[in-house]
Amino acid sequence: MGQVPDPRRSKPKAAPGLIIVAALGLVGILGWQLGLVDRLRADDWTDVGEIRSTILADGSRVDLNTDTAIALHDTPRERGVELLRGEAVFDVVPDPQRPFVVRGHGIRARAVGTRFFVRADGIADPVGVAEGRVDVATGLGHVLLQAGEVASQDATGRPVARTSDVAQAIAWREGRLVFSGQPLSQVLAELGRYRRGRILLTDAAIGERRFSGTLDPRDTGAALAILSATMGIRVINLTPLLTLVR
Repeated sequence: MGQVPDPRRSKPKAAPGLIIVAALGLVGILGWQLGLVDRLRADDWTDVGEIRSTILADGSRVDLNTDTAIALHDTPRERGVELLRGEAVFDVVPDPQRPFVVRGHGIRARAVGTRFFVRADGIADPVGVAEGRVDVATGLGHVLLQAGEVASQDATGRPVARTSDVAQAIAWREGRLVFSGQPLSQVLAELGRYRRGRILLTDAAIGERRFSGTLDPRDTGAALAILSATMGIRVINLTPLLTLVR
């Protein structure tokens, strides 16, 4: 009689090369999600929950919000900044000969001397102007923003100007997140940017409740406690990286 094959020996084994490729792919995905790739490319960056200011070579000031990375691309004709991730506010020193240009997430914001923000995470209003004027361009067109305006989109996706409270939008520079009747789901999403791990809302109906007030992004635990007390919700910290809201 023939020898019965051992099933343990008949199972195909993964090639070592495939295992290495899979491991490198997983590391790459995690590195991208955690911002490690962007930080390696950056000239300056902030950690999750960190807010910091820096002065560029031309004297312009950049305020970096949480989990933000920028790369500098100065040339004789342009002061270039690439916003790799996150959000930044730019206080630009005027120089008509060398315009200040910020690029990120398919957006180009060009200014000569002004204060404006750019956010590179796909929000509806990625650019806003506090002072001066900024020309915002995308692949579908461009719009000139005045102080107190943000760049939004029309039905065709083209950039258009919309009046907004830009000072409120950049209040994080002073350690304040200001909300005026926003849905709780949006409030939690914004607060989650300053906190490692995830805030998971388990009830969509609760997420529609509206919140008005000021929260401190530097202490997300205290901010969640305020929401719990004022919104009638329950906050459960399952692990340091997972918080349930219901």
